[in-house]
Amino acid sequence: MKEEIMRVLEECQSRFHLRMLLPEVPFLITLESLTAKYTISLKKYESPKIVQESNNDFYIFADEEMMVDLLKGNERLTALVDSGHVKINGSFRGLLFAEAVLWLCREHEVIPVTI
Repeated sequence: MKEEIMRVLEECQSRFHLRMLLPEVPFLITLESLTAKYTISLKKYESPKIVQESNNDFYIFADEEMMVDLLKGNERLTALVDSGHVKINGSFRGLLFAEAVLWLCREHEVIPVTI
């Protein structure tokens, strides 16, 4: 799970258009599975990172397999919540923000174009 979180943070850092969505103050998302718990900080003028915070703005709990699928972009957060595979805690606005960031930072294959 940590490897996927690090990949998402790298994707978030490299996608400059995504920075316009990030807030001025850190938005903390806690991702927890049965075996691990990580809190990531997303802020407009800072690199996304894992932090040691006990507070959060949004909380996501899922088993390891579902969390990896979510982080890879194989599943949408709202679909997993609706199906009962993921539990969340936070505002609706936080849900939309977390889903947007995870979706925009999903794993994708880059196909080179030859001209």
